Amino acid sequence: EEGAVRGCEFIKDVENKVRQGRVLIISHGAIIRTTLKGLMPDLNVEQPLHNTSVTRIRKTDGIWTCELYNCTQHLCT
Repeated sequence: EEGAVRGCEFIKDVENKVRQGRVLIISHGAIIRTTLKGLMPDLNVEQPLHNTSVTRIRKTDGIWTCELYNCTQHLCT
């Protein structure tokens, strides 16, 4: 729970500093998953994140959504 709180506080801090545009955040999978669960309690984050996977979230009208979770398509050749 503490990880989710800290992760969400970090995201809010980033939001306050970057009002528009995109932000890239790189972290360990466990921290990303707990943060996502804090932002979107109904999101299924049971699947561990693969190394170098991409997860994309968006906030629209005050609501966070996950557009892409644990994608590794960029690793395929």
